[in-house]
Amino acid sequence: MPFDVFISYSVKDKLTAQAACAALESSGIRCWIAPRDIMPGFEYGDAIVEAINQSRALVLVFSSNANQSPQIRREVERAVSKGLPIVPLRIENIAPTQSLEYFIGAVHWLDALTPPLEHHLERLAEAVKALLRIDSPAGEGQIRTPTATPFERATAAASIPIVGKPLWNRNRVTLGAIGACLVLIAIGSIWYLRSATSANAAECERLWIKRNSFYKSHGLCFVTQRAKAHFDNTGCTYTDQDYVYEHIFSDAERAQVQDIRNDEKARGCL
Repeated sequence: MPFDVFISYSVKDKLTAQAACAALESSGIRCWIAPRDIMPGFEYGDAIVEAINQSRALVLVFSSNANQSPQIRREVERAVSKGLPIVPLRIENIAPTQSLEYFIGAVHWLDALTPPLEHHLERLAEAVKALLRIDSPAGEGQIRTPTATPFERATAAASIPIVGKPLWNRNRVTLGAIGACLVLIAIGSIWYLRSATSANAAECERLWIKRNSFYKSHGLCFVTQRAKAHFDNTGCTYTDQDYVYEHIFSDAERAQVQDIRNDEKARGCL
């Protein structure tokens, strides 16, 4: 992942460098700073070189400590060789050594010699955004994604979808499995509904037979083709179903028939 800024500093100026990093990142500028962004297991020197190669500018926290650091000189030299602009943030009123002056002597300095430091860091962020043409963060312009460490980027890489690639092409096996599951669910639902409907129809038939068996046993002459086909009217006596219910059935039989009717209504049979 490319970075906007590589922060070069002496370990003795760590607090100032971290404050500068926080100010830049709060303005939407992606920063690389050691040791935070060195992935576990990586060689320190290799990580530094790779980070500079992936950055667009180098911010130098310049002090007497940085002035005497061979490591700082190597980082600045590497950045210049890659064509990166150098933005020196001077926190002490000193002149650079000849080796550093060769690289940054003609560069415009940002002085942070007087407190509060926060004001100078705001100027630094504005200068870097203008230099790299970076939009403001959320609320003022384009939204910038917060910088993650290399370790976080490496561990999260497997779960990040490929930008611009259609969803159906990202994992055809997974989508195929999902599609198969949906088909099975649909088939299962249809089978269940059909089974439930068949079972209910069978129960309705059983209740109908049970209810009309009371009338058959007391001599009712059925009038529907369905009832005639099932019970037959041989030997029947009564043609009025209500008369049989009210005057021929016993109280217990009326109660049983009514219970059957209630069950049929609950199942939607009637």
